[in-house]
Amino acid sequence: MGQFFNQPDFITKAKAIVASDVLTTANYLDGATLWVGGIPAGGVGDVKVIMAGTLGGKILTLEIQSSGIGYNVDGVVRKLDNTIPADSMDVKPAGGEVIVSSVGSGGEVTGLTVNTAGLNYSVGDVLYVQGGGAYAAIVMVASVDDAVDPSQFVSFKGLTYGQYLPVAVDYVMIAPSPAATDLVACH
Repeated sequence: MGQFFNQPDFITKAKAIVASDVLTTANYLDGATLWVGGIPAGGVGDVKVIMAGTLGGKILTLEIQSSGIGYNVDGVVRKLDNTIPADSMDVKPAGGEVIVSSVGSGGEVTGLTVNTAGLNYSVGDVLYVQGGGAYAAIVMVASVDDAVDPSQFVSFKGLTYGQYLPVAVDYVMIAPSPAATDLVACH
């Protein structure tokens, strides 16, 4: 073992896993390594997991940093453009959308309602509100819901008997066929 920050050089605890698409504290694995003990006919199987440390990052509230101009209260759903560059190892925040709920006389945004919370946002992320005039409104994420979302899974395909996943995991979800079986969480 020993290849992960939270793993000793030997296994001290092991637990048989039943995959579930319902993410609860009862099936939370707290950064376990995962051993594949069974595979279907054909010699390989797949596993679907939520990696350790994954957070939901769904926008709860935004703070207006710059109100922009040229917006209307028209019920139009407006995308939030991420201004944070992401390197190849980062998961880029995406999917956030707002509705302008109030504007000043020049079309400057004075109120927003979160329409779609998106995923992978962090408090302090700075975003542009699309659809204004010459100057876009700029908002900052003020609060997020960090509950993990099932859509944040990672699939490992073609696993063989006796193989360990190369990542620590918090949840094991139901994989489509051919699914690996006899999974064991190791600490």
